[in-house]
Amino acid sequence: MKTITDIKTELLSNKKISDLVFILWAGGAALLSYSLVYALRKPFTAASFDGLDAFGLDYKVLVTIVQILGYLIAKFVGIKLISELKKEHRMKFILASILVAELSLVLFGLLPAPYNIFAMFFNGLSLGCMWGVIFSFIEGRRTTDILASLLVSVLSSAPAWQNPSGCSL
Repeated sequence: MKTITDIKTELLSNKKISDLVFILWAGGAALLSYSLVYALRKPFTAASFDGLDAFGLDYKVLVTIVQILGYLIAKFVGIKLISELKKEHRMKFILASILVAELSLVLFGLLPAPYNIFAMFFNGLSLGCMWGVIFSFIEGRRTTDILASLLVSVLSSAPAWQNPSGCSL
């Protein structure tokens, strides 16, 4: 017959295994989601813009700056937007952001230079809030700190060609 101590020990052991499985599942899902979003951020870098200049800057540099300005504005807008986003609307927000980002890339390809630069601004604007929305699925849990550490460490230690932050360690 099991004692209360044995049952308590078994339950705690099962809880730790359950937490570990959740951390791996939720962390992996969040990491995969953010990695897939990254695919909508940088495909224009594969293109060649040899000899193209606009406003006195190299065209690729200017496109990158404009996209980063979209991210920057989205970060500030996202502080308010994501904090008020109801959980039943998170997936709609993600899908709408993905749609706008993809349409922006299509417009970037269709519009002539330098008018297509503005498409990259909307690409950055639509994707700038994605980390916050994806993270909102895992925050407020018992394991949020571990999940956040896992995501940040994996993203920051990825090779520079994969790393959304663009820096390598």
